[in-house]
Amino acid sequence: MRLAQAEQIAAKLLDALAPACERVEVAGSVRRRVPAPKDIEIVFVPRLVRKRVDLFTYADVPATDEAIAGLVARGVLVWDDETPRNGPKYKRLVHTAGGAVVELFAATPENWGLILALRTGPGEFNRLLVTRRCYGGAMPDGMRMQGGYLWRGSERLESPDEETFFAQMGVPCWPPQERSAERLKAWLRQETGG
Repeated sequence: MRLAQAEQIAAKLLDALAPACERVEVAGSVRRRVPAPKDIEIVFVPRLVRKRVDLFTYADVPATDEAIAGLVARGVLVWDDETPRNGPKYKRLVHTAGGAVVELFAATPENWGLILALRTGPGEFNRLLVTRRCYGGAMPDGMRMQGGYLWRGSERLESPDEETFFAQMGVPCWPPQERSAERLKAWLRQETGG
């Protein structure tokens, strides 16, 4: 699909999901402005709503579940039968009008920057981000990514935005369309004098 078509679909999905989210943004190749994106990725922080579970129990559940169910009920999206994913952090659907795969990734206010950065990509850029520097990657030694968070030793670091995440990594926060493995490799060579 062309970028303009993907942007139109993504904008309509954002409008439909926004009331159920504290925060929502397009990620992936659409955010990087790739001329022919293969899919539409959206990162969101769901609003929690109190729902009755049984006669005596209430629980906070993501409002996005109902919003996604509404999009499916209206025929805007269908669940991807080829690669079924419907977990609490990752959902995979297909847009019925254009056939585009739509991937939805849940984040928290505390890990928004990390999730948005990784879901924006591209893939080889991400592989370098999660590879430790002693092995030629960008991850500072003594740090790791685990469970959707960045850790320094036993300390879980919060990344409320991309700028914070990239600062914690010690890597420049380039605009999405300027992120590439080649650029990161060149920057790492310059940093290490290699």
